[in-house]
Amino acid sequence: MKKILIFEGRETIGGGQIITKRICDILSSKYDVSVFIPGQDNGISNLLSNYKQYHYQLVPYSSGKKRIKDYFLFFYNAFFTYQMLRKLLREKHFDLLYIQHQNILPVCVLANWGLRNKIVSHLHVIYIDKQARRMICCFLNHKYVKRIFGVSRYTLSQLSQQNLKKSSILYNPIPLREKIKISCSSHKIAIVGDVVRFKGHHIVFEAMQSLPENSELHVIGNLLDKKYLEQLQSFSIKCVYTGLISDVANYLVENQISLVIIPSISPETFSLSMTESWALGIPTIATDDYGMKEIVEKYIPLYYDVILFNKGDVVDLVAKILNLYNDECLYRKVSDAVYCVIREHLNEGKFKKRLLNEISSII
Repeated sequence: MKKILIFEGRETIGGGQIITKRICDILSSKYDVSVFIPGQDNGISNLLSNYKQYHYQLVPYSSGKKRIKDYFLFFYNAFFTYQMLRKLLREKHFDLLYIQHQNILPVCVLANWGLRNKIVSHLHVIYIDKQARRMICCFLNHKYVKRIFGVSRYTLSQLSQQNLKKSSILYNPIPLREKIKISCSSHKIAIVGDVVRFKGHHIVFEAMQSLPENSELHVIGNLLDKKYLEQLQSFSIKCVYTGLISDVANYLVENQISLVIIPSISPETFSLSMTESWALGIPTIATDDYGMKEIVEKYIPLYYDVILFNKGDVVDLVAKILNLYNDECLYRKVSDAVYCVIREHLNEGKFKKRLLNEISSII
């Protein structure tokens, strides 16, 4: 059985790590899958506990404004990760290196120098910083990077023309669930995502002040930015903070959530929050940009003006929410349409077939 080593670069669990688990499960049906992950006894090691694990250590450093110490720690992490990976690749044989987190791409390419292992890179993010984008494109251009997968056309738009020639789109897979029955009159709204400013939670909080008094907001996700959380808590609205929960879909069902909002104000290549809600038949309203716009335009353009709102525009968001809540017939049509997208296009079965075909063509 051919062997695949899958790379992760984050210790905590987010949407990208959920996709890593799904990719591991799919590839393990045909290949011997191992994972190269940061740290031990953490979120990612627990999530991928069914697979052989190789661990490397990351010393945390600031992801915002950098100090001299942060640059030192970056190179410290890169050097020791390189040493560990180089040793692993020399001692173990792998038929494919599958990179799920691009932070480790440069180290992987350098550690593979002279060993000739084939590499697949799966892009989940957009690099706004031009220097970071230039560096990533440079390493992706290496001859042993055989294929580049992007979670959307928007994701691949950051690539050079040379790299585009070996790229293809793999929209994230979503488990299809039973369509739930929820009345739009429940007025229960959810935001699914880490509480950080670029996710745009404050836009929804402002909008809630113009909605009926029985409206209730559920914030589902890690409470990462404490100052931002304090700003949100200053709004006088009905709000439930769940923190990180393991089964978001079950929470949405049990709490009769009738609408999910994705108010991102910073590039989001593919919104799992949106498509996982669709898999239940729950309509969403999202920012009219990035990967969310692409998915709506591709699969349900008829409802573009119904479920996409102008980025950061509170007035437009309120209008879109009330439009769905005040028209039960429209709400049902949107619910049926979004559920159909998952059933017919973005389900796990189609993703599995496509991914296995792509990998078999490489190794």
